[in-house]
Amino acid sequence: MFRRCVVLFWCSLFLPCLNFAQHKEFDSIYKKTVTDLVYTDPTEAIKNAEYLRAIAPDPLFEIRALLLKAEIFRMAGLYPEAIQTLFRADSLTSPDNYRQQFLINGLLATNYRESKHPIASRLHLEKAQKIISNIESDDERNKLMSNILQEMAYVKNDEKAYEDAITLIYEALSVIKTLDPAKHDIQFSTALNHQIIGDNFVKLEKADSSYIHYNKALEYLDGSQSPESSLKGYILNGLARTAVLLKNYDEAEKYFREVEQIGKRSENNTLLKDFYFYQTAYYKEIGDKEKYISSNEEYLALIEREESLQKNISQGLNTYFKMQQQSSATGKTSSLWYVFIGGTLVISIILLVRREKSKIEKEKEPKEEEEEKKAENLSEQNGTAVDKSNNEPVKEYMSEEAMDAIAGRLRELEKDQFYLDRNLSLASVAAEVGVNHRYLSHTIHNKFGKDFTTYINDLRIDYIIDFLKSDARHLNYKISYLAEISGFSSHNRFSIIFKKSKGMSPSELIQQLQEEQQESSNK
Repeated sequence: MFRRCVVLFWCSLFLPCLNFAQHKEFDSIYKKTVTDLVYTDPTEAIKNAEYLRAIAPDPLFEIRALLLKAEIFRMAGLYPEAIQTLFRADSLTSPDNYRQQFLINGLLATNYRESKHPIASRLHLEKAQKIISNIESDDERNKLMSNILQEMAYVKNDEKAYEDAITLIYEALSVIKTLDPAKHDIQFSTALNHQIIGDNFVKLEKADSSYIHYNKALEYLDGSQSPESSLKGYILNGLARTAVLLKNYDEAEKYFREVEQIGKRSENNTLLKDFYFYQTAYYKEIGDKEKYISSNEEYLALIEREESLQKNISQGLNTYFKMQQQSSATGKTSSLWYVFIGGTLVISIILLVRREKSKIEKEKEPKEEEEEKKAENLSEQNGTAVDKSNNEPVKEYMSEEAMDAIAGRLRELEKDQFYLDRNLSLASVAAEVGVNHRYLSHTIHNKFGKDFTTYINDLRIDYIIDFLKSDARHLNYKISYLAEISGFSSHNRFSIIFKKSKGMSPSELIQQLQEEQQESSNK
């Protein structure tokens, strides 16, 4: 079914982290939701999650309901809603419940990574890593550290830093060896990590190394508590890809057949999608046009079904929330749902903004204003940037070649979206480029015709406009989320700068894009 793979390793930590007492009604609904509804009827699952939160006897049960709700959102591809829900759960977490804090930051890291925001993902991974030091049990601390290293490897993999990913997984394997086998399925964890190493070696086209690690993965999986899990399909898929690299086509065909059987038997569409993708590439390589077309059609059909299902789920959830809000406004909703829809969604947003962003705003806005004042003090006199605060030249002379080199380096950094980093400053960018901050200001002034702050803000605004135009679903996202992912310190600052740059507020642009979309759909 849709997005059947859970959030990497984080979801396996839910229950151990929370240690709930029994609550018959809560536990019964929770179990039914997880086992029967999460994959088959997400809208009904969300209703149950909301109801569970409403009847939660204490904050621990409420957190449990919120984590369930966040996972439903994630599987539907509604990452902003999932992230917002996780922040709400974090606001209820006890300061001394380190495992719970670790779990929530890990889930945030995964949601940010899957929604293509690696900087935010790394931030929460760093937080999770710091939290581990507070956990007293060596065994537990090592288990969590192995999880962190694995998630860091996934981030590196997404960044195509395959060697770095392999190094991190080797570290994870070293940590796994120290775990208590009575408490952990060490064989399965080891198999998973060797499979990840194999995947990275395939991407580096080092077939001999990938072959070794995939076979190690199979060996450890056979000795684990789940020898027939879907992981076997991923390992065999890797072996098929390795065989293709080695041009052992008969062997590749054998592995591909096994993968397809496992994928169909387990109804694991993620595995099947990977299988058809690589099988299609294989048939193209060997020139089998008929099988290439057939395999590619299977792959495209899976993509289409996944996108259609995700769209239907998203629309269903959005429709449900709109109906609940309308019912609340007319007083037709029961008091229980009225309290939830009319109150807790607003409260959660307020708590999120206040708790997670007020500190950043207080610390960063003065810093940004100081940068702006410095930038505004720069003017041009006879082709030389001058600091008006002391009337001193930034640099008596900079060659065009030097400025071109600095501008070229900035363009390279733009490709990596460096400007989305909230902690960006003139000094930090200068250090990244490898020049004095005055040289950087001078170059931006001469080559781009703007000061440093305007240069960064323009990049962020252009990014968010492209983001809004890239997917109609993005038009439903909250302004606070758009501000966050584009690197601004606050909702207000984002709105002010956006309007100053584009002559309209973010809300006005969203409304304009929605109207254009509606006109297009009516044609």
